This record gives sequence, structure tokens and C-alpha cells, in this order.
Amino acid sequence: MSDTTITRASDGQAKKFNIGRLLLEGRAFFALILIIAVFSFMSPNYFTLGNFLIMSSHVAIYGLLSIGMLLVILNGGIDLSVGSILALAGAVRAR
Repeated sequence: MSDTTITRASDGQAKKFNIGRLLLEGRAFFALILIIAVFSFMSPNYFTLGNFLIMSSHVAIYGLLSIGMLLVILNGGIDLSVGSILALAGAVRAR
């Protein structure tokens, strides 16, 4: 009987809309939107397709590196060579 009461109470709370909770949980997204808006206002070249393609390629590079680090950390190890591998790859590519 108490399990049913807890479930109903949690269902009732889940249906309520709380703007404070939304702002707290989505603060990184709202900060991203604010940064895009500010830099778009400051520079006419910021909100262009070319700039977003460049930024997405940078995000992809660091995303792949972070996946490699995640696998090492989840296994309980530590890997300090990610920065040096990135520098070596950049030097090879620049050559």
C-alpha cells in the first residue's frame, strides 16, 4: 500500500512544471545560447556557416580524444599521453 502511495506522489510531482528546476538543469544549454548570441552581436562573421563548420570540426577532434580518455579512466588507469599524441598528430599533419 505504501509503494502505491509513493508512486502516485512521485507521478504528481513529475507533472508539475518548475521553471527554477528547468533553469538549473539546463544551465549549460542556456549559457551556450547566451554565448552564441553575444558573439553574434559582437562580430558579423561569427554566425556564419563556415564558422560553425570550423567549430564542429574542433569539437569532433576533442570528442574523439575524450572517448579514448573515457575508456582508459573507466578501466581504472590514467593516460597522460593524449596531449602528446594530439601534438604529434598536429606536427605530422602540418608537415
